[in-house]
Amino acid sequence: LVHDIGRKLEQGRKNPKSHPVVGYKFLTEGENYGKGYEQIAMSCLTHTFPELEDITIVPGMCHPDWDKKERVYDEIDTFIISKLENYTPTIYDSIVLLADLMSGNNNTITIEERLRNAYSRFGDKPNRILVYENIVKKKTEVEALIGSGLTIEEIVGLK
Repeated sequence: LVHDIGRKLEQGRKNPKSHPVVGYKFLTEGENYGKGYEQIAMSCLTHTFPELEDITIVPGMCHPDWDKKERVYDEIDTFIISKLENYTPTIYDSIVLLADLMSGNNNTITIEERLRNAYSRFGDKPNRILVYENIVKKKTEVEALIGSGLTIEEIVGLK
């Protein structure tokens, strides 16, 4: 839940688009500065960007659905890129990303179902294939570390 703390702080907004940055700043600035929350703060950012290795794409393209008329997303993109461009994701980041993808409204869903839901709500995006390939890569890495020969969906009882 902590990786999405920015959503709670932006309470009242439907699908807040800057929640990764709000969460990161909450965990690393002000009264939380220096308290050792940096790794979990990074998960606020990394769970939104499965294509992390390619995050240095043109600012404004991190999430093409962000409405620049409503908010200043160039500033948000610049902040995110500055934090992630030299960051090496950890296994914790991958687990948080996958758990987030498998979280439905009130249930656990497959990653494929979550992606279908997202594409139907927000439309297709230019980085769709890249995002999907990186999600599969992270899923494969986590499953290999588990070492049971089971998929994540099988482990949580979905298949």
